[in-house]
Amino acid sequence: MTQVRLLGWKAAGLRCPDHEISLARTDGRPHHVSLVQMPNGTGKTTTLELLRAAFSGPGAWVDPDAVTEFAPRGSVGGRGAFEVRLLVDDRRFTIEMGLDFENRRAEFRTTWTSSVPRFQRPPSLLRVLTPEFAPFFVFDGELAHALLDPRKTRAREALEVQFQLSSLNQFRKLMDRYWDDKTRNSTTKGDKGLTQRRNKLNELSQRRDRLTVEKAELTKRLAVQKAKRDKLEAEYKAHFDQDSQAQEERKRLDEELKRASGNLGTLLANALTDARKPQNLSPRFTAGLQALRDNLDKLKLPESAAKEFFDELAHDTHCVCGEEMTDDRRGAILARRDSYLGKEDMGVLNAIKGAIKDTAGDQPSSYREAFDKQLARLRDAVRERDLVQGELDALEKRRLEGGDAELSAMKARLEELNGALAKDAARLATIDADDDSGHGEDTESLKALAKKIKRAGDLVAEATETRDIRLKTTILKKLITGAVAEATNRIAKQLVDATNARLESILTRSPLRVADVRDSVVLDGQSRGSPGQTLALGYAFLLGLFDAGQVSLPFIVDSPTGALDKNVRREIAELLPSISQQLVAFTTSSEYEQFVPVLDRAARGDVQYLTMFRLNDATQPLLAGVEPDAVRLSANGVLITSKSFFEGFDSEAYGEKPTTRAA
Repeated sequence: MTQVRLLGWKAAGLRCPDHEISLARTDGRPHHVSLVQMPNGTGKTTTLELLRAAFSGPGAWVDPDAVTEFAPRGSVGGRGAFEVRLLVDDRRFTIEMGLDFENRRAEFRTTWTSSVPRFQRPPSLLRVLTPEFAPFFVFDGELAHALLDPRKTRAREALEVQFQLSSLNQFRKLMDRYWDDKTRNSTTKGDKGLTQRRNKLNELSQRRDRLTVEKAELTKRLAVQKAKRDKLEAEYKAHFDQDSQAQEERKRLDEELKRASGNLGTLLANALTDARKPQNLSPRFTAGLQALRDNLDKLKLPESAAKEFFDELAHDTHCVCGEEMTDDRRGAILARRDSYLGKEDMGVLNAIKGAIKDTAGDQPSSYREAFDKQLARLRDAVRERDLVQGELDALEKRRLEGGDAELSAMKARLEELNGALAKDAARLATIDADDDSGHGEDTESLKALAKKIKRAGDLVAEATETRDIRLKTTILKKLITGAVAEATNRIAKQLVDATNARLESILTRSPLRVADVRDSVVLDGQSRGSPGQTLALGYAFLLGLFDAGQVSLPFIVDSPTGALDKNVRREIAELLPSISQQLVAFTTSSEYEQFVPVLDRAARGDVQYLTMFRLNDATQPLLAGVEPDAVRLSANGVLITSKSFFEGFDSEAYGEKPTTRAA
């Protein structure tokens, strides 16, 4: 197993204070647990995001605007620098990330066997130092919620990376490349269309590859843009609510809109379900179904009138009418027996009659009348939703017309972001469509392209007499797909069992259980948990994930107790040191009680205590009485490496002299 340890990091010229943190003991090895206490507004979230970006590489900077968000407040242009120092199997690995705020560009330099001006990772870390996997070990509450989101695939991505299942998927691509090489060098006599077939296959394959890349870029861009939109929406609402009267009215209308939208969603789902039933759309159709049922009843064909009856009759000595069975009569009976129903057909007819009676057995017009009433309720729900939305829009318009330029600028930016999101979402829907949407050979649906590529590949294989190779590669790819699916299911089951076992010990008062791990984590009997339950689930899931993985990584977490109550805090404090051989937690003083002392005991005292805050006139008095060798000063920040200072620091009363706090 590859061992990865975080030795420390250094930041300069960024939104957080300039600082350099070392997580190593005197022997050069990192502490088991490092606690970094930072008041809100000091750059705690910024530092965590910089760590995640450094581990992710250039893929973290899809949006150039994201670079400028790390510039110091009020600055124009300039550069910032962030450096991460790692120990990979006892060898130093350094990641240097430079942020050019003027040109909105991120630049990387890495040092492993040599120093290179790019993001070059050790081979053993290629799968984990990526934008997709970095959030699993640089953890925050957002990932915990993403694990439960069925629209995302975070849980499945983690399984594939940590258990190297993605390597098998890469092998499938090698099979395609092997077959392509074989057909490229093959010839055939008399087949003038071979070149055309190859060109067609190449064109379809290139389009698939282009769309696959585009889909990945769209998915990343949507995630970035949604995060920016959500952040801007929160800032917009906060600014909007500075008018207390408007705030109260907005909150009331938001609640009404939420209720009206929920009611509309329920009615719409029911209406769509009922619209699929023909009896609800036309009384004539219902009457026709009932006539069919009546006619089937009139047939009155018992089992003895089935084909088996005529088979037996033809071999008897006399007919049922008493006449002697002659060869002519026997031939006529056998020739006409297929006109009558057998036992299996009788069962089908009885099922049809029963289904008609159950679903369309009442007055034909009653179904349409009931559906019309349902549609009327749906129209009323739409009007109610639109009325509330209209009131909310009018309130917003009055607030914007009040002359608040900053609020208007935020609104314009929100509309711009939502427009870009809608455009990207529509494009992604086209690529993810189940069919070619009538575009035929020009389709941009990956699913439709897959079918066309298979057909084109079969034609090339047939023309180049490489059909056997084609069949073998196809079989091998199916075996790999089946192996990945089987391995994923087994791993998922083991992970479910391990996660549930830990959840039982953590959430003793508010139990939560996992039913399955698919693209996301599926809960047993519910779609979501409370914020505290979700955070506990994230820890339990990651512990099971890291336990069985091939790479031992540091676990870096922001606000480890989050919304957890005090009783659950103790359980989490005892659990966290076992998630990884190195834990780095960014905390505030409000998380101390029922957490830090328990965590210290669980880590057997191997805990580093660091406190960082901005240096200014208000915080200068905090340094009084602190041992000089425990203070690290920068131009705009202070880092204190004292456990006693950590325990006495109150980030909520930031700027007051620390007082000793009881464990």
